[in-house]
Amino acid sequence: MHVRTGRPVRRLRAPLRSCHCNVCRWGCVAPVTLISLTSRIHFAADLLEEALRAEIESNGLQHLVLVCDADLAEAECAQRVRAGIPRQVAVALVAAGDTDSKYDVLDAALERADPSACDAVVAFGSSRAIAFGRKCRQGLAAARHANLTQAERLKTTERDLLPSLMVVPGPDGLPNPCRASISRGMPGGIGKAQPPTVIICDPTLLAAAEAPQLASAFADALGRCLEVLLHDSFNPVADGLALEGIRRALQARTPQERTPAARRRDLMAASLNAALAQSKGPGIIQAFVDAINDVTGAWADGGAVRRILVPPLMSVRGAVPGAVAGLLAELFGTARQDAIGPGLATLMDGLPLPPDFAALGIPAGKLDEAVAHLCAAPDVDLPAPNRLTEIFGPRLAGVPS
Repeated sequence: MHVRTGRPVRRLRAPLRSCHCNVCRWGCVAPVTLISLTSRIHFAADLLEEALRAEIESNGLQHLVLVCDADLAEAECAQRVRAGIPRQVAVALVAAGDTDSKYDVLDAALERADPSACDAVVAFGSSRAIAFGRKCRQGLAAARHANLTQAERLKTTERDLLPSLMVVPGPDGLPNPCRASISRGMPGGIGKAQPPTVIICDPTLLAAAEAPQLASAFADALGRCLEVLLHDSFNPVADGLALEGIRRALQARTPQERTPAARRRDLMAASLNAALAQSKGPGIIQAFVDAINDVTGAWADGGAVRRILVPPLMSVRGAVPGAVAGLLAELFGTARQDAIGPGLATLMDGLPLPPDFAALGIPAGKLDEAVAHLCAAPDVDLPAPNRLTEIFGPRLAGVPS
């Protein structure tokens, strides 16, 4: 029996993630959220090799699949990853070319590694490579499951057969989470994509990053955190991570008060907080970035997209709840809550990033397709059409409510 309502409680096959209603059968007044943070996280300067070796040796890993972008296969990050792998461990490298999709990378991984023997996937260097590593992990588990006998498949799920996923983020941090794994009310959404087993954050990996890369990382982290705070689910852990992420991001943009090492640490911390906080649920800009990736077949610069869209999103009247607006006004150092949007626009305008989608290189036709994808997404709560127009411009003026 439900303790408060006295009603019988159903036995669920999987943990309840969200009721997706304002007043559900159990009397909830807002959507509820399962809070699950299961990754082991290493965070320190010059930690990469030591942390990776410790994880491999302590877990007895013997067969690894390495996933990275092709242009990073011989870069310093790749060399440091290899230095952290014991010599006796077998390694299969999958380097993703500019035009490769996640399915191309998965096919390459299945060709170069035995799914039954692979202990772990190590993805490093970029959010794109980490997203591809996540797909390889799922594909290897599916191949393992397909090789079982029928009796074994009845007792074992693909989730039971997942290899470990160790990720080493670079300047652009972690990718957006798989939306099917965090969305409310989506069939099969619970647990479809598990978080990484291990996240190794080494701020020294940002030392060689150029100004546009760091600016994109800043805009991406700040935009993700702000979207988390606008989401209506109740997740105090995610809200706390987002607020701290905003504070760290702003600290990373104050060179007169921080050493370069401290700014790199703050920026990586902001990116990590933003990615973890996104477990609260998908935001409209996150969904739009995913839509651009789908229709262009390329990997959009999430920071550049957020640099364009976050200021108008935060300027829309009524978009920011009152309690959140007060906290943000304090973080941004203003006494007026209505000054947050214009202040963000000034901040973003000072970044060395494209000012609009044309400069970003996204054709108008593809932008139209991305908008259509966004409006058809079943897991994103879209605002009214007039507010969409304020955020995205007149291109969305004809979108039905």
